[in-house]
Amino acid sequence: MISTNYLKVLLPLVLAAAILAIWSSSVSAQDAARPSMELIVPAAAVGDVIDLQAVLLVEGVAVPEAEITFFRATEFMNNGSDLVIGIAMTNTRGVATVTYVPRTEGEILVLAEFEGMDGFRGAFAETTLIVGAGPGQYKVEAGVSVPGVNVSFLVAILSAVWGTFFFVMFLIWQIARDGSMTPASEGGQSE
Repeated sequence: MISTNYLKVLLPLVLAAAILAIWSSSVSAQDAARPSMELIVPAAAVGDVIDLQAVLLVEGVAVPEAEITFFRATEFMNNGSDLVIGIAMTNTRGVATVTYVPRTEGEILVLAEFEGMDGFRGAFAETTLIVGAGPGQYKVEAGVSVPGVNVSFLVAILSAVWGTFFFVMFLIWQIARDGSMTPASEGGQSE
């Protein structure tokens, strides 16, 4: 059993250590540098391959090897959410780049987020991507397209089907022309 004297000494020490740990973490978060982020998006048309760039700086100095997440604001059935476009690391100039292909025209809200890392607080940027009309995304080709089957194979199959049809029609025509079919042998029937 622990005596009450130990508890009287141990409890204040544990509390002091906890308070010191909390205070030191809050001080280090306050001492962390606050970066600024700029989001650069070009004008685009539907179907264009574009590069979205985020520039992360602290007092004009690039922050390398920082993870930036790019989002696109979306809405489906009256529920809004952020769709992740991609995640990129900043280079030595503090620039993170992801490739994006817009599929709809109009204004698209694009967001970039840096969650922070050792010595740096998080940062956030947003801008609007203007997407104009572009070429059609889907091309309709005339004709029959069956994967794994070429045209000559289809012609052969169709010729066999129609050939069989015309042969049967020819036989029916011959039967109709003759008026009746004669039995193969009439001997063997008894009345």
